Amino acid sequence: MRSHKAMFDKLAASSLRTLESFRGHLRGERVFCLGTGPSLITQPLGALEGKPVVCCNWGHLALEGAATPSWFCNVITDDHRIKELRPVLKDRSEPVFCVPCKFSVDPELYSEPFICMSPKMRSRRKIDFRKGCSIDCTFGVYLGRSVMFTAIQLAAFFGASEIVCLGMDMNYQGARKYFDNRISTGNWNGFKYEKHGRPVLEVMRDTLGERGIKLLDATQGGMVDCLENIVLLKK
Repeated sequence: MRSHKAMFDKLAASSLRTLESFRGHLRGERVFCLGTGPSLITQPLGALEGKPVVCCNWGHLALEGAATPSWFCNVITDDHRIKELRPVLKDRSEPVFCVPCKFSVDPELYSEPFICMSPKMRSRRKIDFRKGCSIDCTFGVYLGRSVMFTAIQLAAFFGASEIVCLGMDMNYQGARKYFDNRISTGNWNGFKYEKHGRPVLEVMRDTLGERGIKLLDATQGGMVDCLENIVLLKK
């Protein structure tokens, strides 16, 4: 398949000034990273009221009628999801950050008003999917098998002193069903927490911890054992 890497490089370069404007703008705050896991069917989100939130993919739907953040954005790293979400999010006011996980898709999907970031590269043409944690997103972000990894890196770039993950059901033992029927079926197969989740989160936890940033999990019913799990007050 044809590679559009040069076009993606141009998109990332044109987004750089906008991306830079978000550096440190949430400095010292607790930032929530909101996934789309089945746990959100039963987990109250009132604790997000008046707090900054980074929404993964369709995560913004979970906020409807549940909480009004002080500020929020969206992040997408999946070519399937960006095809769904482009028409939904392109005219909304909150920023949308996106990263291509392959260069064979239509670059227009990642164009303005979306803020396109570069993935970390192993070589000139090969994306680096090894575990890592970027503190400065202007130099690229590490991808993986979860958009939550990019959300965490963005939260750190925004200046968070504490990053709390919700709806991060990587090792969730309940039914595999999205919290909203408007979300099409995702790729439930292939992801193995022990292989694709824990090793990356451990690196992120340690990298952020060295900089005084706490990475926590508040997923109700989740079993991510490498992060401290906290219980949010129900509101």
